[in-house]
Amino acid sequence: MAYSKKVEKIRRMTALVAVVILILCAVLTLVFALISYFTGSEFFASAWKASAWAMIFIPLIIYAMLIIHKVTTKNHE
Repeated sequence: MAYSKKVEKIRRMTALVAVVILILCAVLTLVFALISYFTGSEFFASAWKASAWAMIFIPLIIYAMLIIHKVTTKNHE
């Protein structure tokens, strides 16, 4: 029984970390876009594009990992 509680705790912590990363990506995308717009800096224009791509690909990678895990593990009922 202790093992399942430990696994559940790790799952919750992992989910929290994923949510924090996604929120951080969204905030950074907004900040980089605003700085790029107001200053016209090429660095922040590139950073904005990279952050926008990260907003697309990080959730896709997480979703793909979940699907692969679901397919490769057997369902223990």
